[in-house]
Amino acid sequence: MKKTILKTTKLLLAVGLLSLNSFKSEAQTLTYGNNTNAVATSGAVISGSTTNYTFTIPFYQSSMVGTFSIGYNTIFSCGPGYFKSITLHKTDGTYVSNSTNSNGVSIPSSSMPLGTTSYVMKVYCASGGGLPSQLIATKYINVTVVKEADPSLSLSISAFCKKNKDNLYNGYIGFNATGSYTNASKLYLSVVNTAGTCSQADTKLTALSNNINLPNNTIINPSGFYDCNTNTTYTVSMVYRSATITGQNLVYDIPNGAYGWTDYSWTKTFKSCLNKLDPWPNDPIKLKTSSVVYPNPAKDIVNIKLENEEKIIAVSILDFSNGIQKKQEFKKATSEQTIDVTDLRKGIYVLEIVTDQGVRKEKLVKE
Repeated sequence: MKKTILKTTKLLLAVGLLSLNSFKSEAQTLTYGNNTNAVATSGAVISGSTTNYTFTIPFYQSSMVGTFSIGYNTIFSCGPGYFKSITLHKTDGTYVSNSTNSNGVSIPSSSMPLGTTSYVMKVYCASGGGLPSQLIATKYINVTVVKEADPSLSLSISAFCKKNKDNLYNGYIGFNATGSYTNASKLYLSVVNTAGTCSQADTKLTALSNNINLPNNTIINPSGFYDCNTNTTYTVSMVYRSATITGQNLVYDIPNGAYGWTDYSWTKTFKSCLNKLDPWPNDPIKLKTSSVVYPNPAKDIVNIKLENEEKIIAVSILDFSNGIQKKQEFKKATSEQTIDVTDLRKGIYVLEIVTDQGVRKEKLVKE
C-alpha cells in the first residue's frame, strides 16, 4: 500500500513538472537595491532559458554596486514532504548561494565587475525525508556591466567684467568658456568663491554654445555664465551629475588635470570692473548719480553720501600731483561713509571715491 501511495505522489509531481516547463521563456528578475550606481539598464532580454541584463555605470567607477538577488518568476508549489530549494552557481561551477522556501536567491557580493558574469540557477522541490529531489527548472542569467565613455575636454575659461545697459561696468563678473568636448552630456561648470557668496546652480556644459552653425561639441560663449560682485577669489571646476536607475543623485568632481580639464581661479579686487570716470576738475560731464561731500570746507570729519543705492567701497584723498595723502577702505560698503581729515594740512584736495559702480572724484577743501 505504501509503495502505491509513493508511486502516485511521484506521478502527480511529474505531471506538475510537465506543466511548469511551459514557462521556460519567462525572464528571471535581477534586483539591485536602491544603492546601485548604475545610470542605465537594458532591462531583461530573454533568449530561450537565458535572461540577459546590461547595466551602465559612470565612467569614473570600476564596478557596479548594489544589493543583488535573482528571482524565479514562475509560480510553483511542492507536494507533501517537499520544499522549495534554489541553488545559484556561476557557470564555471563556483558556488554562489542557495535558498529554501523562497522564489529567489541572493548574490552575497555587493558589487558586479566590469564585463559579463554568468549564473546558473536551479530550482528544486527538495525532500527532507529521504525522497529524491525533483528538478523544476534550470535558468541562466548573464549580467553585463559596461562604463560610460570617458569625456575629453579642451576648454579655455576666462573671467570678464559685466556692463549695464549704458555700457558701463556694473561691478559684476562672469566667466566665458570656449573650446570643445566629447562625451560631456552630464558635465557641469561649477563656480565657488572663498567668501561663500553668490551661490548659483551649476551650468551645463553642453548648453553653453549659442551658435547653431557650430558642431554640437564646440563652445563659443560670449554671453558667459555666472554673476557676482563680491571681491574674493573664484574657482571654476568641472562636475559630473547624473541620476541612477533608482533615482539617486550622483555628483563627482572631475579632478584637476584629468580628462583634459584644468581648474580655473581668478581674484576680484575692489579695483576690478570699475569705470574710470573723472568729471572733475578737467571734465565738466556730471555723473548720473550725484554725490554729496559735507562739510566742505572741513576741519576734521568729512561725510560722503551717494544717491541711488550706490555703495562706497574705498576713499582716497589726493593732492594735485595725484599723490595719495590718505586712503581708507571700508569693511562694509554702504551709500554713506565718513573719513577723518584732521591730520591733513590746509589746502585743496581731490576725493577719489571708489564705488560698486565706478570711480568718481570730488573737490575737498581742508581748513
